[in-house]
Amino acid sequence: MKKLLFVLSFVLTLTIIGCQVAEIKDTPEPATTVIQINENICVEHYKYDESVRSYYFRVNGPLDYLSLINALVAIDGVKDIRHEPYTMHVIIARSYSWGEVEPVVLSILNHLEKYRPVGV
Repeated sequence: MKKLLFVLSFVLTLTIIGCQVAEIKDTPEPATTVIQINENICVEHYKYDESVRSYYFRVNGPLDYLSLINALVAIDGVKDIRHEPYTMHVIIARSYSWGEVEPVVLSILNHLEKYRPVGV
């Protein structure tokens, strides 16, 4: 009986210490933040790489991605574009800020109907 009582008190002590340690641990800050711009566009900010933002958009029907990419690359400060369906990853030059570039990017993405394939 003494052994059982000792084992139970030992387990209870470890459980309490384990719970206290778990409470002390900090939860890591998320590496990204997603912001809803409107019902069709979201933007993802990356904590560890300020030069990249990802834009997710919803559109009905096909898009001429090449024309859309060309319009985005033509923006002063845009260094590169990576794309996936319904996603544009915009990379800016280090000498530019998002305050200069993002309004133009959002203006283009808010008018996606301009980038429909001809005849559709």
